[in-house]
Amino acid sequence: MTIYVNNDPTIIDDSINSVAALIQYLYPDTAGNVAIAKDNKLILRSTWNQVSVNENDEFTIITAAFGG
Repeated sequence: MTIYVNNDPTIIDDSINSVAALIQYLYPDTAGNVAIAKDNKLILRSTWNQVSVNENDEFTIITAAFGG
């Protein structure tokens, strides 16, 4: 299926059906250090497993970076 991540079309497997699975798929090494919004609405980490991923959804994902 195609979704949009930070305005870029992204093709993912249909088995990725929750925000938790999406984050694990896209950012396996930084899954604990991201903030995510779906259709411009912030998603609380405690609900990542309950929020679905559907065709044409738009996600904004921000990752933490260290250094200077």
